[in-house]
Amino acid sequence: MASSRINEYRSIRSAAYRAVLEGKKQSVENFRSFWREEGVKPLDKFGDTVLHFLAIYGNEDAFRLLLQDGLVTSENLKAKNVNGDTALHEAARFGHKDIAEIMLRTEKDLASESNKLGETPLFVAAACGKKEVFSLLEKYIGDCMMRRNDGCTILHAAVIGKCYSLAIGISESYPDLAGKRNEKGKTALHLLAAKPESFRSGSAYTLRGLGMKSLIPLLILRTIIYCCIPVLYKESQPVNSAEEPSNSASIHKLSRRSSFANYILGFPWLKEIDDARQSHAVAVMLAEKLIRREDWSHYVHTEFKVLEGSQFGISSEKKNRMPDPLIQATRLGIIEVVQEILSVYPEAAYTFDGKGRNILQLQWRRKNGSCMTT
Repeated sequence: MASSRINEYRSIRSAAYRAVLEGKKQSVENFRSFWREEGVKPLDKFGDTVLHFLAIYGNEDAFRLLLQDGLVTSENLKAKNVNGDTALHEAARFGHKDIAEIMLRTEKDLASESNKLGETPLFVAAACGKKEVFSLLEKYIGDCMMRRNDGCTILHAAVIGKCYSLAIGISESYPDLAGKRNEKGKTALHLLAAKPESFRSGSAYTLRGLGMKSLIPLLILRTIIYCCIPVLYKESQPVNSAEEPSNSASIHKLSRRSSFANYILGFPWLKEIDDARQSHAVAVMLAEKLIRREDWSHYVHTEFKVLEGSQFGISSEKKNRMPDPLIQATRLGIIEVVQEILSVYPEAAYTFDGKGRNILQLQWRRKNGSCMTT
């Protein structure tokens, strides 16, 4: 008798999983039976409920029918897994806007629910670059939704996830976030300046150190193709705005490329190069905006005094109080960021790291292989 009941339960559970995965309307009755039996009980070791799986796989029909039948309550929607994520967190993570809308119409307070890291669904959408869900969740935005427990904001999140186009949009909509620091004292610019792979100077599309690499002809060919591909992103300036362009411009993607060029660049090998080209361009645009909004008074405040016998006659009396994005970018060899910082704030050249070294010393040590990147 017990064995028969277990087999029946497994059969119902299997049918429910198929309903989640397939999204077929004829499977809904099996799904309803499972819901009446199990509700929001965890289905796996991570504590995910059937609502989490519906949100992950984007089964809008099953979600809608459960709500229409009155089988799902607001408390059900707030059920969390072991990480503290609700089904709305999962919908945000995987970009299922329609399911997010269904849940928010039923329980709008879901938008402010945080997981164990203090991340709201808005934060998760920013970190995963899901623009449509992010735009939806913005309607429910509040100060508590902007940060997680370690002080990182939604702008930090977009940079961490390398979702630079979304990060530019966030920086335009919420300009104050550019100056917000996490618990380690780092702004979004610090995080961007720690990602050399996001810029051409840190990629395989340069000819620096060519003699030390293998497959030289292939590397040269890839670099030439990279340089020939036009950037599809452009800044658009506001009309009749008294603001400076750097503070008010946004970017949009151009569609001015022939169908033949799109076809050629659609081949996997060339698409990889094209994607890198566009990604690097957007990263530079983001860096330019964040640099102009950084408060450099935190870094350029070193005092000097004359010392007898000193080779240069000066020595730093104070060290920088906060992590310096210029020092960080110099250590990692991110040329684009270093050049932009110095072009906007030439006085930043007089900053020093914790050991009293300036950017010239760091660059010399880096070229000679004695500067460890951190």
